[in-house]
Amino acid sequence: VPAVIEEILNCKATDEVNSIIEDINMALKSVRDTINGKKKFQFSVGNTVLVREKNGSKTEGTILKINRSRAKVKMNGTTYNVPFSIMELKGTE
Repeated sequence: VPAVIEEILNCKATDEVNSIIEDINMALKSVRDTINGKKKFQFSVGNTVLVREKNGSKTEGTILKINRSRAKVKMNGTTYNVPFSIMELKGTE
């Protein structure tokens, strides 16, 4: 990390900084895709999951369908598209 910061500070042109930022964003996307990809395979249709909400509480639901980056989860009678990153299998919390 310090080497990256030093490299940015040594840049003479905006194009150089933009190129570095683009590279960092691509690396970050790759890491996120890897994490979400691994997490996706934990879940299957019919699993009972806990969904972490913005206020910190967790709501129980059932997976109805698995999509590429989200799952359709039925919670309290309503179906939601939920990202894998905020779901966990019930009993593993």
